[in-house]
Amino acid sequence: GSFGGLGIEIGMRDGILTVITPIEGTPAFEAKIQPGDRVLEIDGKTTYEMSLEDAVKLLRGPKGTKVTIKIQRGVDEKPFDVAITRAIIHIESAKPMMLEPGYGYIKVRQFQIDTTDAIKKALVTMVPLKGLILDLRYDPGGLLSQAVDVSDLFLDEGKKIVYTSGRAQEDKKEYLSKKGDKAYEDFPIVVLINGGTASAAEIVAGALQDNKRAVVLGTKSFGKASVQVIRPLSDGSALKLTIARYYTPSGRDIQATGIIPDIILDQAVKENEESDLKFIREKDLKQHLEPSGKEDDSKADPVQKMLKTDNQLKYALDILKSWRIFSTVQKTS
Repeated sequence: GSFGGLGIEIGMRDGILTVITPIEGTPAFEAKIQPGDRVLEIDGKTTYEMSLEDAVKLLRGPKGTKVTIKIQRGVDEKPFDVAITRAIIHIESAKPMMLEPGYGYIKVRQFQIDTTDAIKKALVTMVPLKGLILDLRYDPGGLLSQAVDVSDLFLDEGKKIVYTSGRAQEDKKEYLSKKGDKAYEDFPIVVLINGGTASAAEIVAGALQDNKRAVVLGTKSFGKASVQVIRPLSDGSALKLTIARYYTPSGRDIQATGIIPDIILDQAVKENEESDLKFIREKDLKQHLEPSGKEDDSKADPVQKMLKTDNQLKYALDILKSWRIFSTVQKTS
């Protein structure tokens, strides 16, 4: 849950040290490190043929110290240096808030030992809900058990959540939802994902999508669907092995392909985007009366700030609100 470093999840892709995702609110995230960035050098040392363990040792360090990494972003783009100051990275598992009365939002940063409990506590304060947005963007994953338990919260009893398949019989497992709290199984859900949504986070998105429990919105996820295990050896060392793949309830193998959202939508709002239809408004008229006062951004509602800059979040909230309207129309018609 906490360590001294930059706040990035990294792995090897085609033998190259690659960023899986920056963790939101960390120095790496603030430095605009992106999923898929290739780390070519760390403080001038090439990462070519460097082990993942050695790379982590170079990236981590005491709070306040700096590290410079050389990033390759895109195939044809020129590599560039990014200097980042290390900090103590404490990962808050789940961060809840109410967007509007009846419409909840939970940001899941990583699947840790306390994630399900944190979400349960958040939901208790939100119920009754008209709709929930579960934000799994930039979530690098974590514990499989927590991904299963979080999915279980929102599914009816006996629904398939995920299954694994490997060479050994003991690596073939199926995870089903258990009898839970009906209060969490009724309201509509929108799950937000992007290229930084990986591993355990993809299990949750896939489970809720395949069981038609949630609409998945955003961009294609990272595509990490392999299962690892640590095998202790007699000399005190250990071997980390990939033993199986995991599959979504409908049998999708998302390894290296990722989860495809039901609604594909970029996060950023395009600035100065002009509609094909140009409407004349009051402010376009000559000698129009000016507003009585300028809005102070420092006092603006933080939720409204989020909705103004986060296209995916705003769209998700619109879906939940229209969902309720149309379901009411359907019942009365």
